Amino acid sequence: MRCIIRVVLTILQMITIFSASAADEQMLSITLNVIKPPCILNGGQNINVNFGDEVFTTRIDGVYKKQKIEYKPTNCLTSKFKLRIEGNPAAWDSKLLASNNEGLGIRFLNSGTELALYSWINFSSSKWPVLEAALVKNDKKVLKSGPFTAGATLMIEYQ
Repeated sequence: MRCIIRVVLTILQMITIFSASAADEQMLSITLNVIKPPCILNGGQNINVNFGDEVFTTRIDGVYKKQKIEYKPTNCLTSKFKLRIEGNPAAWDSKLLASNNEGLGIRFLNSGTELALYSWINFSSSKWPVLEAALVKNDKKVLKSGPFTAGATLMIEYQ
């Protein structure tokens, strides 16, 4: 809403300048594209997924330590949406999100079904996707112990 108000104020200022400097009346045509405001997830705060303090590398199998991704949508002004998760893919599997621990990736699931990075899913406001994240390891690598991080963007668009 702020952007639209700023545009209108700028246009009104331009009209005033043109009116004051021009002796003849001028026709000014303005075309605006009004868009719906974005959905807001978690009040604009980051969505954090914590896999706990103790993750045993020998147990990582794509199911172990699976965590629900809690997100709360607000201000969504339509009933049809599409969603995808964007991020750096693991070098050894492009469907997985890479972490800073080489050989450790994160698999995303939608109601138990794998959701590959950059894959859109369609849904309605009556049934928001149940998203989960699970740890996956590259069997060809030895995982380093210690903390790890990964970052992704959850995109939701109107349809």
